[in-house]
Amino acid sequence: MARSYHLLDYGSSKSESVVTAMEQTKKGVMVRTSDGMIHEGEILVGDDGAYSTIHQNIYEKLDKIGQLPISDAKPLPFRYIGLVGRTTPQNPKDFPELEREDSPFMCIIGDHKHSAAIFTTQSNAIAWIAVKFLDTEGTREKYNSHNSDWGPASVEEMCKAVYNFAIPGGNGLQVLGNLNDKSPKLLISKIMMEEKLFHTWYHQRTVLIGDGECLRNKLMHPVAGLCAMNAMQDAVTLANWLNVLPSGSSLQEVEMCFKEYRDERFPLALKAYRQSEGTSTLLAQNLFGRVIRFILSYLPIFIIAQASVLGIENRPQVAFLPPVTGRSTIKPIPQRSLFMAKQIMLERAKALIADHRPEISGSSIINGFYLYPSSHFIKD
Repeated sequence: MARSYHLLDYGSSKSESVVTAMEQTKKGVMVRTSDGMIHEGEILVGDDGAYSTIHQNIYEKLDKIGQLPISDAKPLPFRYIGLVGRTTPQNPKDFPELEREDSPFMCIIGDHKHSAAIFTTQSNAIAWIAVKFLDTEGTREKYNSHNSDWGPASVEEMCKAVYNFAIPGGNGLQVLGNLNDKSPKLLISKIMMEEKLFHTWYHQRTVLIGDGECLRNKLMHPVAGLCAMNAMQDAVTLANWLNVLPSGSSLQEVEMCFKEYRDERFPLALKAYRQSEGTSTLLAQNLFGRVIRFILSYLPIFIIAQASVLGIENRPQVAFLPPVTGRSTIKPIPQRSLFMAKQIMLERAKALIADHRPEISGSSIINGFYLYPSSHFIKD
C-alpha cells in the first residue's frame, strides 16, 4: 500500500487554517482545522509550537493519566525579551560586510540592560536582534494578561529604546536604528525568549519536532544559533525512521519508531540546550556574566575553537538521498538513524531480489542502488 503525505499549509497565502481539535486511535489520527476540514492519517507530526492545539492536546491527556513529567507541566520561563527584525536587501557600498563570501555574525554586549546581534544573508538583507534583560524571571501566563505589552505600540516603544544602540559595520558610525529604519514593520517582532528542554516528544501516533522560537520540544536562546539548526536535525532524523516504517504499522511499531527518534535526538538536544544556556550566561549583564567574559578573554583560541565543535560535529543526513561529503574538516559523529535506515533498506532490497521481483535488477545493487518503497531507487 502506498503511503501519502498531506501537508497542511498554515499561515500562508494558500491557507489561514489552524488546528482546532485532534483525536488519536490505535489505527490513526484525525485533525480538525478552523476551515471546517477534517484530515486523517496514520501519524501526525506536530511542528506548530508549544502553545498549539496538538502540543497542548497530548500534554493534557498525558497529565490526566499521570504520565506527564512534572518539569514538562511547569510554565515556560523567560528572562529576556527580544526585538527581531530583517532589513530589505541593502547596497554593499553602504554595508561592506555584504561583500564578504561568508556571513559575519556580530554579537554586541551593551549597557546593563541590552545586548544585540546582527548577521548578513545571501540576499544582502541584514538580520538583527536586540535583547532586553529582565530583572526577574517571567512566564507567558503572567504577561498574557497584558496584551498591550506585545502590540504594535509596545514594539515601537522598544524600537525607540534601542535606536541609538551602537553596532559595528557599515560606513562610519552605525546604530541599531539604522537597521530598524530599513526593516519593514511587518518584519519586526517583539518576542519572549523562552528556554526549556521538554522530555515528552511523542504520544501514541503523534510526534513533536522543532526548534526554539515557538517550541516544539525545546526552546533555546536564538543568539546561540541553535534554534533552526536543531529543528532541521529533528526533521532529518525523524525522516530516516519514518522512511523505513511500513505503511499500516501498528501502534506499537509507530511508538517504537518515535522512541528511536527521541532516544537519538534527546542527548544531542540536551547538549545544544546547555550550549544555549552558556550563550545566555555569556551575554548576561550581571556579575557572573562579566566574570565569564573576563575569563574567556584570556583563554587560548584553540580551547574556544574546541568548544565550538559541539555545534558542528552533529550533521545528520537522510538515508534516501546521496550523501554529502568533504564539506568540513570536522568529522561528523555517528548517526544511528542513518546507519539503521540504510541497513533496513538494503535488507529489503535483497529480499525483493530473492523473490525475483521484476522491478529490480541485480545491477541496481552492484551500482549501489537500494530500493524503498517498491518504485523508487535510492543511491547509497
